[in-house]
Amino acid sequence: MVFRIGAIIFLSFLTKFSFSQEPQKLTSADSLFISYQLIKSDSSDIEYDNYLLEIFCENKSIHDLVYFVAQPSANDIQHLTTSSFAKIEVANTNAQIFELYGDKINLKTDDGKLIYLIAKEKIKQNVFNVSTKKGVKPIVIGSINKKLIRIETIY
Repeated sequence: MVFRIGAIIFLSFLTKFSFSQEPQKLTSADSLFISYQLIKSDSSDIEYDNYLLEIFCENKSIHDLVYFVAQPSANDIQHLTTSSFAKIEVANTNAQIFELYGDKINLKTDDGKLIYLIAKEKIKQNVFNVSTKKGVKPIVIGSINKKLIRIETIY
């Protein structure tokens, strides 16, 4: 009886997510590594395939990393995109772009820049929904767009 219930649960999981892969390296800088995993979800949509895109960002260092962002003006609507440290693009979709952010800390540099933290030995995970035309596998491209430094260097 327990075996049958376990088999039913397992088979229902297989039909929900029909394609998965091990995390793939996307990009890295210093001790920061970004990887991704695609999970194709079973969809009844006849025109599009739907995927879950999991992004893993891991600071493998024994040091906290930081990056700096200029203080936004009162009407700066671009601040969110400039405060990210990495950009992930899914190239063969409708130009889907996702950004990764550090944690803003309550310190500023001498010249007024904001400081964002990527904690040591920490993994951040972000999950996004991605759609492609039927039969087209997403192409994931990533880049780190900020200079990352050890937090000890700013004291």
